[in-house]
Amino acid sequence: MTMLEIASVVLLGTLSGALLTEGAVLVPYWRSLDASEFARMHHDFAPRLYKFFAPLTVIAVTLTVASGVVHAWADDGGGLWPSLGAGVAALSLLLFYGAYFKAANARLPATAVKDDQAELQLELRRWHRVHHCRTAICVIAFVLATIAINPP
Repeated sequence: MTMLEIASVVLLGTLSGALLTEGAVLVPYWRSLDASEFARMHHDFAPRLYKFFAPLTVIAVTLTVASGVVHAWADDGGGLWPSLGAGVAALSLLLFYGAYFKAANARLPATAVKDDQAELQLELRRWHRVHHCRTAICVIAFVLATIAINPP
């Protein structure tokens, strides 16, 4: 067990918890707002959320991928496959941002400014569904990284 592995587990656990909280607390709250209130709040809080999630995600992914590479390089058979699986799952979190969330996060305030409540709710439901997938993958990466520390 190395500090790199421990740091990966801690950061993936922190990221998983933050994503679960966002999905269980923030998104339902956002969905309760009318479009104009959502637009105002999005303007205020989106940069703060980005400043929180971006570095946490990038560092967690980087350390988890590095842990997988170290396992492969060291030819550590015991934790190799869970570690590589955690790295691949963690790396996919960045793909989610590029493939969906970057554009979706720009669409949300644009939709809210149009004051179209039905369209905003549709966008928020879609955002929430994709967020659930991203969160599940992060939790899977966390579990795999934990198993890699102490393989069966």
